[in-house]
Amino acid sequence: MLSLIVSERLTNPIRKCTILSDSIVKYVTEITGCSVAAFPGINISRLANKIYQGLFNLNSEFVILHVGTNDINSLLAPEILASYNDLITMVKQRSSCKIAFSACLPRPIDNDINGDKVKELNKGLLKLCKARKV
Repeated sequence: MLSLIVSERLTNPIRKCTILSDSIVKYVTEITGCSVAAFPGINISRLANKIYQGLFNLNSEFVILHVGTNDINSLLAPEILASYNDLITMVKQRSSCKIAFSACLPRPIDNDINGDKVKELNKGLLKLCKARKV
């Protein structure tokens, strides 16, 4: 479904979409026009650092980011949102791409402990994305 929705809106015939993620996309392969990079265990600040170091070509029309789940246990929702904000700034400084975030996923293993934090975080992420035009 993602491939269909993204491909209908793309105009860049060479490199259309870059997906940067924690481990959840490690088995995603062969999406036409997309490059996928998965980093098991990565958190937001470490992904931002990789972007800062110039390890990715962000000359795509879209950059899809799925990260944050690994920050849930160690940071408060406002701290995670501040990290998301820094990540948005980092990508915007290095590319004119359209940025998309996926919501932070609840994990069954610790949903009883962190479920409310995940919901709070996702509400905040939605507001942040609207404010930053992401």
